Amino acid sequence: MTLRTFVTLIGFILTAPGILRGQTNGHEPAWAGADSIVTVGGGRIGLRIYAWRDFMPSLERDRDGSDLMVNLQIVSLDAAPLPTGLVVDSAWVRSSEGLWGAAPSQEVRPDLPDGLDLMLRGGPRWATDQTVDVLVRLRLRKGAAHYLQTRRQPIGRTS
Repeated sequence: MTLRTFVTLIGFILTAPGILRGQTNGHEPAWAGADSIVTVGGGRIGLRIYAWRDFMPSLERDRDGSDLMVNLQIVSLDAAPLPTGLVVDSAWVRSSEGLWGAAPSQEVRPDLPDGLDLMLRGGPRWATDQTVDVLVRLRLRKGAAHYLQTRRQPIGRTS
């Protein structure tokens, strides 16, 4: 084994637990520079979120409830379609208990025809009596990243 391979392997071993749990550095400069409304492709874009944990009785889950789930809705604030090729490639959720980063999955819903409806699943089991801040990274195929955030959103609970 070469020294370079050994160093790479050690680096992975030291960072893998955080990566596998979705923990990231959170892009601190992006948090500081992000806004609640961004202009991309000439249109103003906003972010709506709903964060929750499910405590409904289930045979498949223990009584501690589900992992955190976050619905992200990227919406046009100008009643115009979102720019073609707009994607959200990363999202971070921050609370007093920690930081969770994940790649969202798109879920098409009929009630959001001109927006992006995305989900983050498999998050930490944070308490539901607190709020979270959410940061998303928007990208066009050719263009810079834009960071959009919303703050102090409650973690809901279904039971």
